[in-house]
Amino acid sequence: MQVLLAVRDVLAVRDVLAVRVLLAVRVLLAVRGVLVVRVLPAAAVLVTGRVTPRDGSPGGA
Repeated sequence: MQVLLAVRDVLAVRDVLAVRVLLAVRVLLAVRGVLVVRVLPAAAVLVTGRVTPRDGSPGGA
């Protein structure tokens, strides 16, 4: 019986860790998405001085 309880505890800890890892991955992907959509275009404007339209066409100032 003690072995079963120990196995159950190990599995519960593993499940909690798996959930935390998945949440961390989702947060990192969300942050990366914000960086790609907001920060990188702004940095490109600062570096190149040109604005690229959101539709990807080669426009500019």
